[in-house]
Amino acid sequence: MVRALEKFGEAGIMDLVAVNGYYDVVSMTLNVARVAPPADAELPFKQAGR
Repeated sequence: MVRALEKFGEAGIMDLVAVNGYYDVVSMTLNVARVAPPADAELPFKQAGR
């Protein structure tokens, strides 16, 4: 924690926490809505069980 505080400052740490929280909300919303990628999109990761 001390190294992060030295490197980013208190405001930078709060920005990182906010970005992570926003990402979590967006990803959970997309998962609940079962949003699929476009049919012609190449997936960045191998999908388990598919």
